[in-house]
Amino acid sequence: MKFRKELLGGTTGTLILSILSRSPAHGYEIVRAINEESSGLLEWKEATIYPALHRLEKSGYLKGHWQEIPNGRKRRVYSLTSSGKKALNDQSREWEQYSSIVNRVLGVNHV
Repeated sequence: MKFRKELLGGTTGTLILSILSRSPAHGYEIVRAINEESSGLLEWKEATIYPALHRLEKSGYLKGHWQEIPNGRKRRVYSLTSSGKKALNDQSREWEQYSSIVNRVLGVNHV
């Protein structure tokens, strides 16, 4: 299923924060987790999340550090800050309320 960019753009940051609330990860791990947990329905690509990661880091929600891997290359690993944990909590509550209202207006009932 393809989703409109307007729907995806509003949730990208929250989904990244959610993945990183479990453990630090680099970009590919975040993409893989999103794709797996959505059963492939979101179909994220690695390059598409870097602007969001940079925006979240600039906002103080993430902290990144370089990690050297066995082949001598480096990758940036991100972890949630205390501000990021609070933002995730706030955004999760906001999403729950918003989606509930939209479902009510649309007449969608979830049991």
